[in-house]
Amino acid sequence: MVAKLDELGVHVDWQRVQEITGSSTIGRPHIAQAMMEKDYVASFKEAFDEYLGHGKPAHVEREKMLPAEAVAIIVKAGGLAVLAHPLTVNE
Repeated sequence: MVAKLDELGVHVDWQRVQEITGSSTIGRPHIAQAMMEKDYVASFKEAFDEYLGHGKPAHVEREKMLPAEAVAIIVKAGGLAVLAHPLTVNE
């Protein structure tokens, strides 16, 4: 998203996004906050309505993987894949 914003002339510093995020997982609200700090937008709503929301120019769809792919990655890394809450899984 930061690269897409850069292409649009909205120059958000990746390091600043990481600082805002701290130890959390980086998300669109963190990018929106960095945009607000540099006065590209006045609010979170504007950031999402104009740039970060679904279908907007800087939006990036979340990558998804199949459970089998996740298990393969875990096993390849030497981990043990387990299924939490198996009774909640549909066929």
